[in-house]
Amino acid sequence: MNWEFTEEELRGIVSFLESPLGEHYLDGTWRMEAYTGTNMEETEELLVRQAVELYRTR
Repeated sequence: MNWEFTEEELRGIVSFLESPLGEHYLDGTWRMEAYTGTNMEETEELLVRQAVELYRTR
């Protein structure tokens, strides 16, 4: 697979990233990386497990 971009493709990528939609995409990407980088995965799994157990006891 060729991962190199043509000049035209790069211009399109830059144009997208500089647009309001592209900025929204980048903001969302950075927020998601910050969220998932908080080492909360174990806490999330525990909370889901507890919620499932509570639901089953109803």
